[in-house]
Amino acid sequence: MFRRSGPINADVDDDAVSVASEEEEELNPEEDFRQCGQKIQNFLIEGLEIPDQQYVDLYIAKLRMTYEYKDKKALTDAVMKDAERELELTRTLANLQEELRQMQDPESTMKKKKKRTVEIVQKEIEDQQKELSSIKTIENNGWILIDFPSNFSQAMLLEKALSGY
Repeated sequence: MFRRSGPINADVDDDAVSVASEEEEELNPEEDFRQCGQKIQNFLIEGLEIPDQQYVDLYIAKLRMTYEYKDKKALTDAVMKDAERELELTRTLANLQEELRQMQDPESTMKKKKKRTVEIVQKEIEDQQKELSSIKTIENNGWILIDFPSNFSQAMLLEKALSGY
C-alpha cells in the first residue's frame, strides 16, 4: 500500500499519519513506480521470490501513474462547474430555439435584429448542442487486472491497498 509519498511497510500503523498531513503531501507516482521496480530488481538479483505485497505496490503505483489523483473537493468543484455550465447552456439553447421559431414565424411580432439571420441562429444552436453533449458525455476510463490477484493473499493485500480495509 502507498501513502502519497511512496510505498509503506505492511507493519506501519495506518492511523499514525493524519488525513490532513496526507492531503498536504504531493503524489509522486513515477517515483513510486521506479522504487517498486528497483525493489523487484533487488529481489530477483538476490534470487528471492517477489513478495505479494510488492506486486500489489507495483499495481497501485501504475494505477496512480495512469489516473490523476483528485481529492473530494476537486471532484465536487468539477461536478458543480459542469452542472452550472450545463444549466447555462440549456437555458441559452432554449432561448435560441425560441428566437429561431419566432424568426421563422411570419406572423411573429418580434423585432428582428439586423445582423441575425436564421442561419446564424441555427449555427449557434448547433454549437451549443455540441458543447452540451460534450458536458453530458461521461468519460470512460477504468482498468481491468488480468491474472491478478492470483491467490487469496494477493487479493487481501490489493483490497486493503485500494479501499483501506
